[in-house]
Amino acid sequence: MIDENGLIFWASKVGSDNGTLTVYNTKSNELEVTRGCFCGSVDDFLAAPEAKHDDDTHLEYRLLIEVATSRITRARERLRDKA
Repeated sequence: MIDENGLIFWASKVGSDNGTLTVYNTKSNELEVTRGCFCGSVDDFLAAPEAKHDDDTHLEYRLLIEVATSRITRARERLRDKA
């Protein structure tokens, strides 16, 4: 369950099949990624496409993960400041 709207990021029309990439904060304050049938850590996600996708698609994924990480990190900080 996502308690704060800023703790989730998604982008549509991503990758070679125009799917949705979702990145969210878990209860243990880790980032988890879902994309198609993949669900796991950012590191595992970024390692997987290297073998499956071309350089442009992999770059797209890396950039989106960077944006998601930035937004979720700022949301975490806002929540910590409210506490």
